[in-house]
Amino acid sequence: MNDSISTDELRAEARRLEVEAERERSAHGHHRAVTTQRAACDILQRVLGPDDPYLLEARWRLARYLIQDRKLKTAENELRGIIEARERVLGADHPSTLAARASLAHALALQNKDAAAEAEEEIVLEARLRVLGPEHLDTLSSRSRRANRFIIESRYAEAESEHRAILDARQRILGNGHPDTQKSRNYLANALDAQNKHGEAEAHHRTALDVLRRQIDIFRRNTYVHQINLARCLGAQGKYDEALSIAHRAYDGFSRSGGLSHPKAIAAAKLISHIESIMRYNNTAGRPTVPHPSLVFEAFQQNGSHDDNNESSDS
Repeated sequence: MNDSISTDELRAEARRLEVEAERERSAHGHHRAVTTQRAACDILQRVLGPDDPYLLEARWRLARYLIQDRKLKTAENELRGIIEARERVLGADHPSTLAARASLAHALALQNKDAAAEAEEEIVLEARLRVLGPEHLDTLSSRSRRANRFIIESRYAEAESEHRAILDARQRILGNGHPDTQKSRNYLANALDAQNKHGEAEAHHRTALDVLRRQIDIFRRNTYVHQINLARCLGAQGKYDEALSIAHRAYDGFSRSGGLSHPKAIAAAKLISHIESIMRYNNTAGRPTVPHPSLVFEAFQQNGSHDDNNESSDS
């Protein structure tokens, strides 16, 4: 890399690479993200030095990508280096140090190094209980992993008691609809099933499914709202064929979920009619396809706010 490039430019390039790595992880898988994130870490080490907390955070993200890419031994080595540096710079009980230890335990468990993984988890749990308290979200994650280990060890009553306490805390702190709360509910149901307490386990399984169904319904409704917004945007650019297709999908979705009289279904139907009338006028007049900005304004007036999708996912 050119030595004439300023430190600020190098930092900006590292940030760009980190954003790109996350995009690649989502779009293409973890292998490409590993390569891009490693390049960002190389730049940050050159600019910031090996013990800078921001570099160590970037290296931790690299280690997590390595775990997801199943480069487990490489991830283990990376995490051990991060832990050593964070203990030196931040201290053994710093939350960032403990987070790296938790990731190390995960990497070890995936390599079937069960004793070493359990030892790391116990170190993390003891420190989080002492430093953060029993109901901190990080502590609850560690407690949950220990309770699941109880199930593996056939210590079902202990697992039930711990998962019940974790579920209660997560319901109070995160709400009933949060994914972590539902994980706890599922874990508790599994512990109950293992003890033949099927009646209570069934109730928890049914609750979890009911919450999930409501969340799926909300997700679908929000998808249809975004489809309407996209159709308006495309129509405003004169991309009428695609706008019409997307508007029809939104209309079908709202009609199925809320009926033909649902306000959003009516708005989508009006949008479809408006797009079709513009297309007919253009075809009759022999006009080329041109943008139609008024379409966005009229549809917006009919459909309400672009952000009219703020239903709560909590029960």
